[in-house]
Amino acid sequence: MGMQFCDTLSAVPRLVSPIIGAAIVTSFGGISVEGIRPLYYVQVAGFLFVLLIILRMFVNPKKGGSSPATSFAGGVRKVFEQGPVVKKWIVYICLSRIPMFVNPIYIPLYSAEVKAADQFVLGGMAAASMIVPLVLSLPAGHWADIVGRRKVIYATALLHCSSLMLLILAPDATTLLASAVLQGFFMLGAVTQGAMSAELVPTRLLGRWYGILELFRGLVGVAAPAIGGLIWDSIGPAYVFIFLIVTELAKMLLLTGVPETLKIRKV
Repeated sequence: MGMQFCDTLSAVPRLVSPIIGAAIVTSFGGISVEGIRPLYYVQVAGFLFVLLIILRMFVNPKKGGSSPATSFAGGVRKVFEQGPVVKKWIVYICLSRIPMFVNPIYIPLYSAEVKAADQFVLGGMAAASMIVPLVLSLPAGHWADIVGRRKVIYATALLHCSSLMLLILAPDATTLLASAVLQGFFMLGAVTQGAMSAELVPTRLLGRWYGILELFRGLVGVAAPAIGGLIWDSIGPAYVFIFLIVTELAKMLLLTGVPETLKIRKV
């Protein structure tokens, strides 16, 4: 629930910024290189502002339990000694990260080129995708803490699949916006997965564990957009999202072999 609370707060600016972005694109000539380029300048300014906040206001958290110093290989070995569930979770994370790298590229592209969405529809879709995280992050986090992480992930994955099907079949801008609203459930599932990742290994191994996960996420980040482009060009644009639906279903199937990590402690 703590992670979902942070997600709720971050959804507020993300709800507004796409509309501002659409206005900027319009003022610089619409959907074109010249119209989109100013958005990157705005992002650079935003990142520099965040860097300033980190330098001035953030402090290192208090350290929890630590393990004796080991070599790099020894540290990796200790993580994999936690059992087969670690290997399953790495595969699961790889599958779950494919939409994260494909959606931001191909959903706007598909909406603009195939569904004829203009910059305001695209901005509206980006804003609409933040409605669910803003409204349901805290209830979803509470539910995950009560009934279990896996049930939340199953539900959000199915709703993410429905958003992709709605995108493929969308006859008008209203349906595109409805698809974008359902797209927000992907973020709810991703945050819950993050909580589950932290519960699969002892706290003292979290640094090494996240390092391993980031390695595989990086590999997926290189491969997934390229696979999407290959599918787009060789089979058809809509099949990119069918591919994503298949990966979501495969992810849910793999999750059945991962034990529930929620531990309810009676006080």
